[in-house]
Amino acid sequence: MSKAELVTVVVPTYDRPKLLRRAVQTVAEQTYDRIELVIVDDCSPVPASDVLSEFDPSLEAVTIVRHDANRGANVARNTGLHKARGEYVAFLDDDDCWDERKIEKQANAFGRAPESVGVVYTGVEHVDENMQTNAVLTPQVEGAVTKRLLYGNFLETFSVAMIERELCERVGGLDERFPSWQDWEFFLRLSLWCRFLAVPEPLVVRHNRPNGQLSHDYDRKTEVTAPLFREVVRPIAAELDDIDWTTVDASLEYHLGRAAMRNGRYSAARRHFGRAIRQHPLEVPYYVYLVAAFGGKRTHRPIQRIKRRLVRYGQ
Repeated sequence: MSKAELVTVVVPTYDRPKLLRRAVQTVAEQTYDRIELVIVDDCSPVPASDVLSEFDPSLEAVTIVRHDANRGANVARNTGLHKARGEYVAFLDDDDCWDERKIEKQANAFGRAPESVGVVYTGVEHVDENMQTNAVLTPQVEGAVTKRLLYGNFLETFSVAMIERELCERVGGLDERFPSWQDWEFFLRLSLWCRFLAVPEPLVVRHNRPNGQLSHDYDRKTEVTAPLFREVVRPIAAELDDIDWTTVDASLEYHLGRAAMRNGRYSAARRHFGRAIRQHPLEVPYYVYLVAAFGGKRTHRPIQRIKRRLVRYGQ
């Protein structure tokens, strides 16, 4: 990838004016020369154009598109894709931030990569509401990653990825039916067409706010997301060698159990972890979280702290 190629940054937003200004500022501060910014306002009460009226980033182009009704984040991302002119697309959630070198480092990685690479992603630093770092995730997975993605979204968020725009179009864009796990499902479909490459640095800051993210909505995960995800994933798993569907389904139950715990639904969490163990009894973390779910908040919080330490040291 030469430095002359255009990168389109797509920022979907809804009713978070302060966070939007912060996110856009980190786009404006990028060290890469050619960036166009497409902001998709999903019918915010205060239009994004008003929020950014005094903001004049030195980018190649800035476009603000406003939906006439709230249609959801994936629809907003697809709107941004339709407007994109760049060779590559980078999504940025409005509550996340970028290191100023993110796009440049990803562009350089694409320039060194073989043609089979269609996604370059970075690591993530998680910070809490007090701006304290509670986890730093450094990428370790590269190449053909479909099997790995069947068991979990190791990229974590749209905000880490730079993707070939033509590849986004080839897979049909984002599936607008998903209220959560949208990024996981999208990355999985992309992985069927290309290889992934990692920039092993935490160049995205993800702000974890209690109950502030769709990923924390347990009911929608169980009623809508999980059935849809199984519908999409099962045919993919069936086409791959050495994949046992029960182990994949056990992993989904584990993720649902984690979502239940984050929402304080400890009885539901125990059911999910129990199902995961019945399907895949050799996976130690399932037992750890099942025990934690019996203790409610008293054991959930210590488990979270232990997990963060393990993640921080790459375990």
